[in-house]
Amino acid sequence: MKKVVLLFLTAIFVFSCFSYSFAEEYDWNKIINDEAEAKILYQKAVDYVKQMKMDVGRDIYMRFEEPEHVKVHASNGGRSGENVFAFYRPMGPELIFMPKGATAIDFYTAAVHELTHAWNSSNCPPQDRSVNEGLSKWMEFMSCMAVGNRSKAGRILYESSVRDPIEYKVVQHLMELYKKGGIDSVKQYVKTTYKYEDK
Repeated sequence: MKKVVLLFLTAIFVFSCFSYSFAEEYDWNKIINDEAEAKILYQKAVDYVKQMKMDVGRDIYMRFEEPEHVKVHASNGGRSGENVFAFYRPMGPELIFMPKGATAIDFYTAAVHELTHAWNSSNCPPQDRSVNEGLSKWMEFMSCMAVGNRSKAGRILYESSVRDPIEYKVVQHLMELYKKGGIDSVKQYVKTTYKYEDK
């Protein structure tokens, strides 16, 4: 009987330690300079995009580089690199460039954003920038809410509303669609919409 009780108590202790280690809050404010840590966060972003059924069904490799190098790659890809934080390159080969020195939450949400651009590029016709960016911003917002980082989620909405009010309206519209019909409603909308129009 003593062995059974001891075994039971040991099992409870091990389970509580295991549960605690997974319940600990991730330090989303830490700075990501280590490539191994970057790969873990990038994989978390890949997993989230898959969970939301927005993955492309193929591996998209990440390049972890200094921020100024990310900007150069964006400029070489035909974009103004000045305000670029992360960058999705659809071909030659397909890659996502992620910056060193970002906070974990900024890195994670930027990876979700760029992976969403990859899905959009593969599944949607050419779109107005507000729809394309609105979808990626919405996914950023949703990924923040999924990890419980409401502070960053609020910043995403605020920055979107200041930078591009139409993009912000797209984000709000996608929120409503998601509430009513889930991810399939969101996907159907962006697959068939070139430009957002107030109804």
